[in-house]
Amino acid sequence: MRLSILCCLMFSLHLQPKAQEAEVKQVITELFTAMYNADASALRKVFHDSARLGTVSTDAGGNANVKYADISGFINFVGKLQKGVADERFSITDVRIDGRMASAWVPYSFYRAGTFSHCGVNHILLTQGSDGWRILTITDTRRKEGCL
Repeated sequence: MRLSILCCLMFSLHLQPKAQEAEVKQVITELFTAMYNADASALRKVFHDSARLGTVSTDAGGNANVKYADISGFINFVGKLQKGVADERFSITDVRIDGRMASAWVPYSFYRAGTFSHCGVNHILLTQGSDGWRILTITDTRRKEGCL
């Protein structure tokens, strides 16, 4: 009897991280689906109230530049697009979770109205609250070469 209880406990502990990983991946998928559909309401739901967006780029001198943008401006901008204009094709290659924090590595290629624009990697940081996982920050890189 004790052995079966121990086995059930170990099995349930193994499933919990996989379930959380699936939840994190679902939020990320909802993000890109909302972008594709130009759905500002759905987009707003995936972000934490204090979320922000960042981009890491390289200037002509080879120096790193980091720029942050207001999340509400991004949501409003995407919400004014036509469906299918913002098509971010992605894969989630790594998710790490510690308690109520998750981090995801998400390579992507971005197409604007069907035309390739750029590619890179999104680093997405999420937090888990009473309403589920929400995105705190997305920091991306952008390039035109070496894409998926």
